[in-house]
Amino acid sequence: MQPMRCFGFPRWFNWRVSALFLVIVSGCTLPPAKNVAVAPIPAGEARIWVYRLPQSSAVPEMPAIVFNGAIVGQIGLGDAFHRDVAPGSYHITNTGAGRDVNQAADITVRAGDTVYVKIVQLDNWDEDEWMPSFVTFYAWPVPSVTGRTELTACRLQDAS
Repeated sequence: MQPMRCFGFPRWFNWRVSALFLVIVSGCTLPPAKNVAVAPIPAGEARIWVYRLPQSSAVPEMPAIVFNGAIVGQIGLGDAFHRDVAPGSYHITNTGAGRDVNQAADITVRAGDTVYVKIVQLDNWDEDEWMPSFVTFYAWPVPSVTGRTELTACRLQDAS
């Protein structure tokens, strides 16, 4: 006896294709971006954009972002925000539990500058089965053209 066919394909094939389609379309989309008006940079200040691209494989933790020791916001998957700051040097890091080298960004901004800092994560770099593993976040300064382009994939949070 031959297996049942649907539209010329074996029944098991249609079931697997349907399941794969549902997994792809249900878990990989973000809510629509909020229309947040971005005001011009105030006179005498600079703007630092912080963003985190959507990653379907990423652990959905939300680290706090820290400028020079002060928390300025939290960043989730696919989020972005900016802070208008006084000209000067900034040490940008996060409050994630994982610790590694090169996690922070050190940048210097002048009045009128716009800089972009991308938050990336490494889900598990410690493969020891007896020790807990923590998500590790990194702040990477990126060129302006890269930052502007990648920012379009993110939800903009209100500036505060």
